[in-house]
Amino acid sequence: MRWRAAAAAPASPYNSMQWDPNIKLGDLVGAFSATLALVGLFLTVKKYFQEQAWNRRIKIIERIDDFYTDNEIRNALYMLDWDDKFIVTSAYQKVATGIERMSFNNDKIRAALVVEFEGHDPELIYIRDCFDSFFSELVLLQHWTDTGIIRIDDLVPYLGYYAAAIRGKSERKSSEVQSALQIFIEEFYGRYKLGSFLEKIAVRYVSK
Repeated sequence: MRWRAAAAAPASPYNSMQWDPNIKLGDLVGAFSATLALVGLFLTVKKYFQEQAWNRRIKIIERIDDFYTDNEIRNALYMLDWDDKFIVTSAYQKVATGIERMSFNNDKIRAALVVEFEGHDPELIYIRDCFDSFFSELVLLQHWTDTGIIRIDDLVPYLGYYAAAIRGKSERKSSEVQSALQIFIEEFYGRYKLGSFLEKIAVRYVSK
């Protein structure tokens, strides 16, 4: 009786990954170090963009705060939001013009924003000054977007409502007032392309 040699057991698929004796410990350490370096780079880049976003947010908040602490800018926003309301002037205006509290309406806004303004009515002059202060501040924000300090999308929640009122993307102001505002901006702030800047903000605002 002859004994037959036992057949070799088939290789288990679970044993397919075997230690390669040619791999050196230094190679493993190098690969591990490279992985850590990549992870560190990723975290550094992520932190950088988070800090950039935070810095943009701080700058925006600081400038928007000025909108509500500057008397003239705040009154310009009131005049974009309302058709007929009383506004309180600044202490300087009270001394310079004797006007402490005044009413406005759409007719006064249109009269104040004519390009060839030759009026002497202190109320119209004050309305004009309010919008000049507002638009001058917007030019600064536009410069920041042009240089990449902030993004237009960052401004939409704060300025979208007013930009839409100016650019005719909402019915907040009459078409006559919108036209007066746009002509005034083009005449005195056209070289800054302020109208185009407001248009971008308004379009993003109404599309949300």
